Amino acid sequence: MPMDAVFLHGLTQELTQSLTGARIDKVQQPERDLLLLSVRTQSGNAKLLVHGGVGSARVHFTAGTFENPAEPPMFCMLLRKHLVGARIMGISQPDFERMLVLDLDGRDELGTPVKKQLIVEMLGRQSNVILVSADGHIIDCMRRVDSSMSETRQVQPGLFYRLPLRQDKPVLFDTTPEQRAQLLSGPVTAATLDKWLLGLFSGVSPLLCREVCFRALGDASPRLERLDDAQRARLEHELDALVFSVETNNLAPTMLLDGDRPKDFSAVPILQYQGALECRGCGSFSELLDEFYLRRDKAEAMRRRSQELTHQVRTLRDRTAKKLAIQQSDLLRCADREADNALLARARALLARIAWERELELDISIQGRAGCAASDPELARLLARTALELPPDPDGRQPFAPDKVRAEGLMKASEDAATLMEAVRLSGGQAAYALLGANLAGGHHSPRFDFDEAVLWPGARWLATVCRKLCLEQMNVKNIHS
Repeated sequence: MPMDAVFLHGLTQELTQSLTGARIDKVQQPERDLLLLSVRTQSGNAKLLVHGGVGSARVHFTAGTFENPAEPPMFCMLLRKHLVGARIMGISQPDFERMLVLDLDGRDELGTPVKKQLIVEMLGRQSNVILVSADGHIIDCMRRVDSSMSETRQVQPGLFYRLPLRQDKPVLFDTTPEQRAQLLSGPVTAATLDKWLLGLFSGVSPLLCREVCFRALGDASPRLERLDDAQRARLEHELDALVFSVETNNLAPTMLLDGDRPKDFSAVPILQYQGALECRGCGSFSELLDEFYLRRDKAEAMRRRSQELTHQVRTLRDRTAKKLAIQQSDLLRCADREADNALLARARALLARIAWERELELDISIQGRAGCAASDPELARLLARTALELPPDPDGRQPFAPDKVRAEGLMKASEDAATLMEAVRLSGGQAAYALLGANLAGGHHSPRFDFDEAVLWPGARWLATVCRKLCLEQMNVKNIHS
C-alpha cells in the first residue's frame, strides 16, 4: 500500500481543514500500535485514528468501534496527561517525508501554556508515534529505539528529536522542470524504466512510477536503455502533470479492488491495470483509508480464523486416525488371542490328562505371551514411498528394486517389535514394522546363520531419510501452530 508523499500530501491538506483548532477530549489505546483521539471540531465530534504499526501506519478519521483493554497501557496514560484539553493548531508534512506533525497548544499542571508536537512517522519498519516537547526533547514514544537497534538514529525519552535520514536523491516535487529534464537525459541504469524513476526521485511510490510510465509510453514497466526525444518529452509531460496536481492539490483518492478485496490505493486515478482491477474513487482520503483497512483487517481476521479451524480439524483428524489404528491393532490382537486361548485350553487339557494318568500334581503358571501388531497404514506408505525415492548409489545401482518394495505384508517372529509398537501407540504415536530382505547363509538360531551385509548401507540411508522427513513434517506443524 503506497502511503507515499503524494497521498500523504492530500491527506495533510484534508486534515488541516478539519482539525485546525480542534480540541482533544479523550485518548484511548485499544491495541499496541493504535491510538484513538476523540476531538471536538467546528463541525462536531469526531474520532481520529493514529496507527504506528509496521505496514499499517496512518492517520485518518474513523467511524469504526474498538474495544479498549481493561487497563490502559502506560503510553496511553502519558498521552492523556499531555494531550487531553490541548488544541491542534496545525498539521504539516516536513520535507515531503512520510510523516505528519500535529502542533499542539495546551497547559501544564500549573496552567502555564505549553506547546508540544505529536509526530507520526509512517516509514515502514521504522514507523512510530512520538511526543515531543517545545524544546525538541522526546517526552515518550510508542516504540523506543536504542543503539542496539539503530546506530544512526535513537528514539528514547530525554533525547533530542531528529528527523529521519533523508534519501540521497531529490524530492520530485521540489525540482524544477529543467532539473527533471536534466535527470531524464541520462541512460536508464535500472532493469525497467519505472525502477529507474524510483531511483531518481524520492516522494513517489512504485505504483506512481509505473502509472507515469504507462501514461507516457503505454507500458507500466518498459525495458529501455535510453529514452529518445519523443519518449523523454512524454515522460517529462506526465511528471510535470503529476507535480502540478500536487501543487494545486488536485488529487483524487482512489481505491483499487479485486472483486470485493481491497488491493491498493492511490492519490490519483490508476489506469495501468486496464480493467484487471476496479478503480473506485472515494469522497475523501480519510474515508478511503477507513474503508480500506476495515476491509483488509476483516479479511485478515477471517483468514486467521480459517487457519485456526483448519488446524483444529486436522488435529482432530490425526487423533482420530491414531485412535482408529490402535483399535484396529487391538482387534487383530484379540483375534489372535482367541486362537491362543483355544491352544492354551487344549494344552491345559493334555497336561491335565498326562498328570492324571501318572498320578502327578499339576500347577500351570503363564510367565508371558507373544503379542502381535499391525503397522500404521500412513507410516507404512511413507516407508515404501521413501524406499522408491532414494537416489542411486555412487556406482549407479538402485538401493531397492521397485518390484520388490511392498507397503504391507505378513511377518512373524516379531513379538519384541510388537510390544514396542504397542507402547508407542499407547503414548499417542505411530509405529510400523519393516523387513529388509537379504541372502542368508543359514536359518535363524542356527550356527551357520549369517546375512549379506551389503543391505546395511541402503538400509541406513533409507532409515535416515525417513527420519528426516518425519522431523521436517513435525517442524512444519509446529510453525503453523505458532
